[in-house]
Amino acid sequence: MKQYAIVLAFILMSANSLFAAEPDRQEKSKDSRQIVSYGFKIGFDATSLYMDDIVIDGHNLEHYNRDSQVGYNLTLFSRFNLSKIYIQTGVVANYSRTAITVDKNSWDSELTEEAQAAFSMDGYCIDLPIQIGYNFIKDGEDSMALFCGPRVRMPLVNTYNTTFVNFGKTDIEEQINNFITSMSFGLNCAIGRTFFDIEYDLGLVNISKGISYNEDQLSGNGNEIVLNRRHGTFSFSIGMIF
Repeated sequence: MKQYAIVLAFILMSANSLFAAEPDRQEKSKDSRQIVSYGFKIGFDATSLYMDDIVIDGHNLEHYNRDSQVGYNLTLFSRFNLSKIYIQTGVVANYSRTAITVDKNSWDSELTEEAQAAFSMDGYCIDLPIQIGYNFIKDGEDSMALFCGPRVRMPLVNTYNTTFVNFGKTDIEEQINNFITSMSFGLNCAIGRTFFDIEYDLGLVNISKGISYNEDQLSGNGNEIVLNRRHGTFSFSIGMIF
């Protein structure tokens, strides 16, 4: 009888240890899931152009009007959480569009009559961002963070195009750089697994590789059409993290 009591006590102690250890394993599993997180977000953006050089008909122009237009984006990402700091990488598929108008006579102050020219650009591209974030507010799964980091944009050439209006040339075509680097920064607010991002992305390199047109229309003024520019994109997105 004494032997049975010892065996029963051993079984009860083992079961108690097993159930006591289960929350610890669940907590450890929960912590391990928090080290690496995955998520997605969708949103809208508005792109503006910052013109570094505008040359039309061989004349340097400085005054232009931006026309920011709405695009959209989808992001898949992974996040590595290190206490209050996180590192996030992902892939962004987006469609952007924008336009500018410029007075071709603005190079000469004596010309009072305006001669408006315009161009617009739109297309799809793939972005590869790397962001570092800092959670300055963190309470469980709720948090608020500032983030920044570099990004490489790869326009899908077959979908990316520029439309020219009143440039005085025919057969105008533009070649876009295959890799466009930029720096982005923004604010992330999370409530549970749902979050939203407010982000601004500023281009660091020229979008345009060069512009070609019918060579029979050269006037001898050198590079007649130059549109060197960088992008600035403001975006708002909402997503979930797992």
